[in-house]
Amino acid sequence: MKKINSKILICFSALVTIFAILLLGRFLFSELMNKDAYSRKDSVTPESTLIYGRVADVISLDPPNQWDGTSSSVINNIYENLVQFKEGTADIEPWLAESWEISKDMLEYTFKLRKNIYFHDKTQFNADSVVFNIERQLNRSHSYRLGSCECFESNFSMLESIKKIDDYTVCFKLKKPYTPFIELLAMAPMAIVSPAAVKNQKENFYKNPCGTGPFVFKTWIPNDSVVIERNDNYWNTPAKLKKIIFKTVPDNKLRLMQLYSGLINVMDGISPEDVDAINRNPEVKLLTEPGLNIGYIAMNMEKPPFNKREVRLAINHAINKKAIINFYYQQASIMAVNPMPPNILGYNNEIKDYDYDVAKATEYLKLAGLENGFTTKLFVLPITTMAFPEPEKVANAVIANLKDIGIKVEKYSCDWVEYQKKVANGEHEMVMYVWSADIPDPDNFLYLLLDKDNTVKGQAQNVSFYTNEILHYTLMKAQSSLNRDERQLLYKKAQELIHEDVPWIPMTHANQMLAHRKNVKNIKLSPVTFECYKNVEITSDVN
Repeated sequence: MKKINSKILICFSALVTIFAILLLGRFLFSELMNKDAYSRKDSVTPESTLIYGRVADVISLDPPNQWDGTSSSVINNIYENLVQFKEGTADIEPWLAESWEISKDMLEYTFKLRKNIYFHDKTQFNADSVVFNIERQLNRSHSYRLGSCECFESNFSMLESIKKIDDYTVCFKLKKPYTPFIELLAMAPMAIVSPAAVKNQKENFYKNPCGTGPFVFKTWIPNDSVVIERNDNYWNTPAKLKKIIFKTVPDNKLRLMQLYSGLINVMDGISPEDVDAINRNPEVKLLTEPGLNIGYIAMNMEKPPFNKREVRLAINHAINKKAIINFYYQQASIMAVNPMPPNILGYNNEIKDYDYDVAKATEYLKLAGLENGFTTKLFVLPITTMAFPEPEKVANAVIANLKDIGIKVEKYSCDWVEYQKKVANGEHEMVMYVWSADIPDPDNFLYLLLDKDNTVKGQAQNVSFYTNEILHYTLMKAQSSLNRDERQLLYKKAQELIHEDVPWIPMTHANQMLAHRKNVKNIKLSPVTFECYKNVEITSDVN
């Protein structure tokens, strides 16, 4: 065989290298032009535009008819609530309402509203606006309900009515006392929308939002981006940014490379394996703090064999959670024992987790009459989240563990919107799911995710379809109690009941993480799902 001439080989190698560089250059040029196109529109300078790279697209921009973090983060900048969480905290402050009074029996909440506030469509905010917003959720036959209002259905069973006292005063009347009622009103689904815009847009309102917030909606290109611009007529201090582009970039590595290159300014969905590299990058800053969340695997107790407690115990003992978390989370989360995080009122430290014990798991299967195992299906989360940053890898590890005791698991996944619909309808056998608190209260975990009230097909939040009358009684009593110590004891009791009945495999409580270019200032993590960027700015300071 003849040897290839070394000069020819060198030239060929050089051509290949040049071609690769040209391809990379074309890609980067295309991305930069894409970013520049956003920047040039309406003569906006790059320094006034924030590009936020996110894992998933929004589902709906109609507050009552969404309940996901990606939608809420946009909603919190377009709309506002009667009350809101102070930036970066779980403390409540008055907002569209300037004050409120609570009756002695805690059944009536009267709010005084701010005056001279206008929606983006120039219609006025007043008591009629608030009544419209609440009644479209409270009244299931309301002409402008426009959806299932899942958050309202799951959280506001205690609300009897709302009425207008005068043009700037409204009164909520409850059926029974509910201690964290004020906090519920700060949730993204309770944001106040323009009644005129809803009536005008009808079923298209979800993609043409109109609120009173510091940013005005401009465009939504599905699976690509949502663009909002500063509200120059804002009633409070105007936002510092001219424009925010929420860019959908599902791939973790691509999103991170875009952050490094400056194509985006901020990113979520941080993979634990990237934390060290991000911390070493001199142009990027990582924000992290304990989150109010839970990542879990729910077993549908309406579907055999998960109606058998022995099966649910077997699965809990068969999964080596400690090894999975140590390997895939790399100190970015802690192992979950209870269905709520330890930084919440009433957390029960006395409960011990189910130990990893294959022999014990096998014995429980025998007690269930399933010594030869069985076949089931696991719904695998289709998006990256704080609690499941590597859902496919975690699913594979769980499947391998269950195989050791004779349980054969098939994986299933689909588009995130469809995934949530199927799970809420109870179509799963086992499902990977996540929850981040709307309010810093145990009720937002235990009642919402595990009470019998929230097992209604089509809008279920209790996706294990677990029911326990004693648990329900305990949670109802805790909701109404005005005594903090009593509430704490009741929620500890609730966790004991849940632990005994084993509806879940609690997996993790993840740290919140957000990465941004160092010239992005005043961006903060919120312990609850409230993210407003009116105080964020992009400067020349990279320290």
